[in-house]
Amino acid sequence: DVVPRHSEFDCVVCSKPTTQTCPRCNSINLCNKECQVSQWPKHKEICNTIKQIKKDVYDELAKVKDKHGMFGWMEPSFVEGGPTGDMWEITFYLAMQVHYTHYLIKCGLENESKLAKE
Repeated sequence: DVVPRHSEFDCVVCSKPTTQTCPRCNSINLCNKECQVSQWPKHKEICNTIKQIKKDVYDELAKVKDKHGMFGWMEPSFVEGGPTGDMWEITFYLAMQVHYTHYLIKCGLENESKLAKE
């Protein structure tokens, strides 16, 4: 089933206004199950990639938050120590976010999705 959102965009298949998105990646708008099924062959590969990258980003963020608290890694005392192992951990997390964003944009272009482009 498609997932409801708060903002309204056009369905990438039929162009009807909708607040529902792909349930796996939440990156494209689909107004109903029929549109979801018809778009799946085109969307499948990028959808699976986005879902996995998103999971990896959240897993990495959980490690950082467990170790340093939600914003502890942003404190000046943490940064002043230079590029320690902790700093590389944060850099890796931020790089993963950029990677995730790249695939969202790619999804938006491939599926003509305004949601993924924004």
